Amino acid sequence: MSGGRRKEEPPQPQLANGALKVSVWSKVLRSDAAWEDKVRWDLARAQVRGADWDSGTNGQARACPYPVRARDEFLDVIYWFRQIIAVVLGVIWGVLPLRGFLGIAGFCLINAGVLYLYFSNYLQIDEEEYGGTWELTKEGFMTSFALFMVIWIIFYTAIHYD
Repeated sequence: MSGGRRKEEPPQPQLANGALKVSVWSKVLRSDAAWEDKVRWDLARAQVRGADWDSGTNGQARACPYPVRARDEFLDVIYWFRQIIAVVLGVIWGVLPLRGFLGIAGFCLINAGVLYLYFSNYLQIDEEEYGGTWELTKEGFMTSFALFMVIWIIFYTAIHYD
């Protein structure tokens, strides 16, 4: 071998079914992203009900992968958004001398409130498609609470402990 370096090709865009694959994170701040997923959900549900596409050998219509994928992606966004909120609030609560029930209640209210405003007012999704408002509100809450507590304790102890 001559020891020369091989030219690296520029990364190619990812394709999914002939179209560009959109990252989940690029859809987080787009208010119309959930609407697109809802259209795919409604279209897939209508097609399965009518059994007018891709019927199996036993006469049963195959389930479309779009609803499950869109639902899982949205729940992943909710989960990770909660983790980001937990880290930010844990640092803020640790730097400020907040202690006790006031800090915990403040975290719970802010965490649940911000996420509720995000999916109900900004994205304007139908909560019933995801199991109701309570299911979306508690998605990833306990892990974000544990992360918040760890970050809060570390920062509070590092700054305010004598």
